[in-house]
Parts: sequence; structure tokens; C-alpha cells
Amino acid sequence: MSIPLLDVADLVGHPGASRAHDVVGTLDGLASELVRVPDEAPIRAEVLLESVIEGILVSGEVTGTWTVSCARCLTPGDGTFRARLSELCTTDALEDDDTYPFDPELGLDLGQMLRDAIGIEMPFAPLARFEVSDRDRFRQISTFSHLDSDTTVGTLYRYRVVSFTVDGYVSAPSNVVTVERTAAAGSVEGEDTHGSFPTAPG
Repeated sequence: MSIPLLDVADLVGHPGASRAHDVVGTLDGLASELVRVPDEAPIRAEVLLESVIEGILVSGEVTGTWTVSCARCLTPGDGTFRARLSELCTTDALEDDDTYPFDPELGLDLGQMLRDAIGIEMPFAPLARFEVSDRDRFRQISTFSHLDSDTTVGTLYRYRVVSFTVDGYVSAPSNVVTVERTAAAGSVEGEDTHGSFPTAPG
């Protein structure tokens, strides 16, 4: 169903009077190139109507769901939106005014106001985000070589391996590896020479 009209006849001409409304309805054709509010998706507006000298002040917020396509890969996804409302409605609003028109006898139509508020919140170039584990990000290897030149014979050393990407992501550390240097130069002997990467959850 479309956004219902609100009866404001008892508020007009009575500055200071107010009334709260919980409005639920749908809006057809509300979409940008990459974001769309489904025609059948309910939109909810919780508003306070306040009578002022100029007309009716509408304040509150509107919430609902929309479908979004990634600007890079066009992968579709669903999301929610929330937009604030604070608009003045007058009986003599002009087309280029920052106010919305209404007829006291017909009621207050919030449709265009909600369209404008939701449209402002629509992202211009939405990007999809994918949750990946370290197992997905990195190629796993069972062994690797590392030379630590700052060691002392007879001393135990504990190592962890951390991987990182050029975009700044840092992996969880690997298992602890304990190594004892027993040779004076050129070789290192120990309990193990590498640690396995942690198992990604799931």
C-alpha cells in the first residue's frame, strides 16, 4: 500500500499542538543506478507533527530495506537504511521553496518528503565487502627458510609467523616455534624449523 495521508486539520492554526504518527507504506520507482527500494518493501516513518505559525513541522526518521549492486562487480546484496526527517510543510509552498505543500482539507502527504530523504542516503558508488579468512587470503606453505643473524649459541628463541598484504591487512600469528641455536656459525638446529598457520574458523 502507498504512504497514507495524515489528517492534520486539527493541528492547522493551533501553534504548539502536536501529534505523533507511525506511518507504514510503500513507494514505487524509488531507485538510483545501483540502489533500489523494492516496490513491495514496506517503509516505516516515525514522525512528530508539530503545528507552527508557518504550517506543520515534520520531524522523525524513516527506515526500510533496499537492494544494492556493487559498483565494481555488480554483485547484488540487501541492506537497510535510516534517514532523519526535519521538514516544514506549508499551504502556500512554491516549487523552488525548501518546504513541502499540503492541503488541510485533503491531509498531509509524506510521499515526496520520504523519497527525498531516502534518495539522499543512497550511496553513489557502493562497494561489496566479503569476509575472508587467512586461509582464503594467503597461499599456505608447509616449510620456509628464515635467517636470524642476531642470535647467541645455547639460547632458546621463540618465533611466530605473521603474513601481511599490500593493503595493510595483517594475519593472525602462526603457532609458536621454539628453536635453540647449537652451532657456532652457519647452521641452526632445533626442535622444529617452521610453524603451521592457524586453522581458519569454519
